[in-house]
Amino acid sequence: MKFIRCIFILLLFITNISLAQNVTIIESQSYNSGHVMDVNWQTVAAGMGYTATINPQSTLNTTAFFAGTDILIISSGVITLSAVAMTNVAAYIGQGGRAYINGEYNCSAYNTNALFENIVAQFGGGPFNYLGTISGTLVPMNILGSLGTTNNVVSPLSYYWYGCRGLPGACSIVEPFLEFGGDYFGFIYCAPNTNGGRVIQTTDQDWVNQNTSTQLMENILTNLSSNTYNCASLINVGVNLGPDLTICNGQPTLLDAGNAGSTYLWSTGATTQTISINTSDTFWVSVNNGACQGSDTIVVSIQNTFAVNLGNDTIICNGQTLTLDAGNPGQTYLWNTTATTQSVTVNSSGNYWVAVGNGNCTVSDSIVITVAASGSLNLGNDTTICNGQSVTLNAGNAGSSYQWSNGAITQTISLNAAGTYAVTITNACATQTDAINISIASPPVYALGNDTTYCSNFNLLLNANNSGVNYLWSTGSVVQTINVNLPSTYWVIISNNCGTITDSIVLSQLSAPAVSLGNDTLFCSAFNQLLASTNVGASYLWSTGSNASTLNVNAAGIYWVNVSNACGIATDTITITQSSLPVSSLGADTLYCTNFSRILNGGTNAISYLWNDGSTNQTVLINQAGAYWVQLNNSCGTVSDTIQIIQAAPPQVNLGTDTTFCGNFSISYDVSCIACNYLWSNNAITPQVSISTPGLLIVGVSNLCGAAIDTVLISADPIPYIVLPTDTVLCNPAGYFLIAYTNAQNILWSTGATTLAINIPSAGIYWADVNNPCGVSVDTINISECPGEYIMPNAFSPNTDGRNDFLFPIRIGNASLMQYEIYNRWGQLIYFYSGGDSGWDGTSNEMPCAIGVYIYVVRYRDNISGAVFMLKGNATLIR
Repeated sequence: MKFIRCIFILLLFITNISLAQNVTIIESQSYNSGHVMDVNWQTVAAGMGYTATINPQSTLNTTAFFAGTDILIISSGVITLSAVAMTNVAAYIGQGGRAYINGEYNCSAYNTNALFENIVAQFGGGPFNYLGTISGTLVPMNILGSLGTTNNVVSPLSYYWYGCRGLPGACSIVEPFLEFGGDYFGFIYCAPNTNGGRVIQTTDQDWVNQNTSTQLMENILTNLSSNTYNCASLINVGVNLGPDLTICNGQPTLLDAGNAGSTYLWSTGATTQTISINTSDTFWVSVNNGACQGSDTIVVSIQNTFAVNLGNDTIICNGQTLTLDAGNPGQTYLWNTTATTQSVTVNSSGNYWVAVGNGNCTVSDSIVITVAASGSLNLGNDTTICNGQSVTLNAGNAGSSYQWSNGAITQTISLNAAGTYAVTITNACATQTDAINISIASPPVYALGNDTTYCSNFNLLLNANNSGVNYLWSTGSVVQTINVNLPSTYWVIISNNCGTITDSIVLSQLSAPAVSLGNDTLFCSAFNQLLASTNVGASYLWSTGSNASTLNVNAAGIYWVNVSNACGIATDTITITQSSLPVSSLGADTLYCTNFSRILNGGTNAISYLWNDGSTNQTVLINQAGAYWVQLNNSCGTVSDTIQIIQAAPPQVNLGTDTTFCGNFSISYDVSCIACNYLWSNNAITPQVSISTPGLLIVGVSNLCGAAIDTVLISADPIPYIVLPTDTVLCNPAGYFLIAYTNAQNILWSTGATTLAINIPSAGIYWADVNNPCGVSVDTINISECPGEYIMPNAFSPNTDGRNDFLFPIRIGNASLMQYEIYNRWGQLIYFYSGGDSGWDGTSNEMPCAIGVYIYVVRYRDNISGAVFMLKGNATLIR
C-alpha cells in the first residue's frame, strides 16, 4: 500500500513538473483601486502548479528576462507601456512567445490596446480594429470558442466595465471569445509567420475580481501553455464558381466570382467580377481583396442543338383534321395539349406549340390553326350613324378572300356615307354574300326660346320640337309639348342616337311694386339704421341719389324712395329724429369739518326732476350731512345721481399700553373714524389690524379735518424647548460629540455642563434642560456601546515629520487587535504585529522600503459579540 501511494505521489510530481512553466506577471493596478489584478493572476497560476512571479513594469524595457519566460501576463489597468516596452513585447511574440495582454478604458491611447492592434498589423492576419468604448455593466459576458471549452467549463461573466469593442475584419485570424449584445471584448491571435507565437487579449480586466473569472484565467493559462493549440497559417478568400456544367450551343452563361470590391483575374484575361461565356473550355479565376486571396476552376461543355418546324399557320374547313409532326425521332416531347408524342392530330382553331428536348437543350415551335365554316357571313342589321361619324364593317372568316361593292378587298372596311354595301367572301370551304344599309342622322337642336316675364296670370304651350326623338321634362312628362301656367324654370332633355342636349326657359310673374319704410323713429344715441324696399326685379331711386335696394342711414332727416318695375311705381317716406339722455351734475362726495349750507343742481337736458325728499325742482338747498339723490327724466329715459355729504371732526387714536406675550399670540387693534385714511407700521391701510409678531407698532390716522398718531410696544418670550439626537451607539474612540437643539439661552446638562454642545466619553443616559419666564423643557438620550471593528488608512508617509509616520489599524468601538501583517507586492511578509500599540514604520529588516503599494491583513475580535473578523487590502507608501 505504501508503495502504491509513493508511485502516485511520484506521478503527481512528474505531472506538475511537466506543467510547471515560468509565468512572468507585470505589476498592475486597475482604475478600481480595490482590484489588485497582478496578485490575482499570481494566485491562480500558482494554484495550477506554475512558477509565477510579479515583476516591475520596468522589466519590459530590457530583453534579458524574456528568455526565461514561458507565459507573459500584462494586465495593464492604469499603467501605460512605453514605446520601448511595446517594441520588446512585439519581438517576444515574433520569436514564438505567448502572452496575455489587457487594456483598460481608452481604446486609442498608446497602451496595451494599441499594442495588440500593432502586433496583429505587424505579423499579419488582420485587419483588426477597435470600434469604441461601452461604459457600464455588461451582464452577462459570454465565453465563446476554445476558451469556453478548454480546462474548465466557464460560466458567463457577470460583470464587465469600460469595455473597448473590437471587430476582426474579413479574412482575419483573430478569434473573438468575449461577447455581449453582438459586440466582442476579448480575442485570440496566432501570428501566422511565427513558430507558435500567440496572444490572448481582453479590453478590460475588472472581471478578474469575479468568482467566475477564476475558471477563465485557468483556461487562458492552459491555452497559452499548450504546444498543440491549432493556429491558422493560411488566409484564403472563399471563391466558388459552382460545379462543372453543360450549355447548349450558342447559349450565353454568366460566371460570378463573388467577393464584391476585390480584384479579379480570369483565364480569359478579364478583370471583372463576372464574365459571360458561350464556348466549351476550362475557366479559372483568381481573387485578391488586399488582405487575402483565393481561386476556383470550372469546366464548361457545349451540347449541339436541333431544329423543330411545325410549318406555316393553316386554315382547315369545318370537319377536317390536320396532323402536326415535331420531327427529331428519339427525343422528348411536350405539346400544349399535354401530349408527349412526336406528332398530334388537331381539328379545332387555336395556337399549338411543342417543346422538344434531349436532356440538356430544349427547342420549341408553334403554329396557328383556323377552322373555317360555311354560312357564317353576317354584316349585321341596317345601321344609322350620326353626321361626321364612321362605322366599321367586318366580314369575318379570317384567311378568306374578300370583294366589297365599293371595290375594297380587305376583311374590314370603314364607312362615313349613307348607302347599301355588299361583300362576297371566298375560301376553301365556300363562297358567301351579304349586304347592309347605312343611314346618316343629325343631333337634336335647342327649341324653348328666351326667358319671359308676365305681369298677370298666363297659360303657355312649351314645344321641344325635334320630332322623332326622346324627351324628359322637369315636370316628368315624356311628350314633345307641355302646357304651363306657373312661374318657374322649366327644362327638357332631348336625345337621339346622335346626342343629348338640355334646353331650359325661365318664366317669371311680377306684380306692381310695394314699399314701406316703417314709422317715423326717434333715436336717443348714435345710430345706424337700414332702410329696405326690396322688390324682385325692380329698380330704385332714394332721396340721397342711391339706386340700391337698401339704404344705410346714421343721421336725422327725412328719407324717401321710388320703386319701379315693368308692372308699376311705388313711393314711401320716413322721418328720423335724434336726442340724448339727461345729464346729472351733483358732483363728487364732500366732507365738511364745520357747519355748512349748499345748493345742489340736479342737471340739464331733463323735462322733470325728483329728489330724495320729494322735491321736483331743478335745485335744492341742504345744510345737513347725509346721502342725497335725484332722478332726471326726458323722452330718452331716466338718469339717477347720488352725492354723499359728510360732516366730521379731527381724528383721535389710542393703541393702549405696551404688552408682553408667551409663545404664539394674536391681538387686534381698531382705530376707525369718519372719512379717515390709515397707515400702520406694517404697511396696512385698514382701520383694523391683527398682530402676531412682537415689535413696535405705529399707526397714523388722518382726514380732511386733521391727523393723529400713536405707538405700542409688543414683546414675546418663546415657550422653551430642547431636542437631543435620537439614542445612538458610541463607536468613536475619541467619544461622541453631542449637540442640543434649543431656542433658549441657558442650558444645564446632567454632567453639569452649560454649553450648547458637549463631548460624551462613555456610554450612558444623559439629559439637558432649559427654562425662561414662559416655562421649562427637558430631553434625554441613551448612548450605548458600539460593536467593535478596525479600519485601515490607504496611505502613509514614514518621513519622521511627526504626521502619518506609521501604518496601524484604527479601532472603532469595543474591539481588540489579534494579528496585523504587511506583505510586499511579491507576496513576501515584511512586518508582523507582536502586541503593543506600535504600527509599521515603512521598514523591513531595518531598511526603508520602496515607495509603492503594500498588502495588509488584519484580524480582530468584536468584544461585544465575540466574533473574529479579517480585514485585508492595500495601502500606498509615500515619502
